Amino acid sequence: MQNINAQEAEEMLKQDAILLDVRTKQEFDAFHINMNVLFVPHIEIEKAIKLIPNKDATIVVTCRSGKRGEYATNALINMGYTNVHNIAGGIIEFNNYLFNSGKISKEEYEKAKTTLEKRPDQALDTRQPRA
Repeated sequence: MQNINAQEAEEMLKQDAILLDVRTKQEFDAFHINMNVLFVPHIEIEKAIKLIPNKDATIVVTCRSGKRGEYATNALINMGYTNVHNIAGGIIEFNNYLFNSGKISKEEYEKAKTTLEKRPDQALDTRQPRA
């Protein structure tokens, strides 16, 4: 598994990588990165096969803080995907990077940060994904 930082993720996404958000539906609906994004909860990662049939596609995985992303990334690799990367620090770190690099306004940053801190789904499912 390869962890990447937010800047590396942004570069990959600019080059048409697929962003795979593996948080819960509640979290995704509350806030998500709108860059070529697909949503598959980490506990249902096997559904990615239908959404991403090309196992050589560049996939950038994100969750809230990176932990579920690691599980999903490993599961995808075990399913035969060859170019899978996890954003270290998850969407929280990606939001910080966008703000610190001047790519989003303070208002956008604060709104996202507040949403992410609320953890809309307090009963996060931390089961490991099926591989």
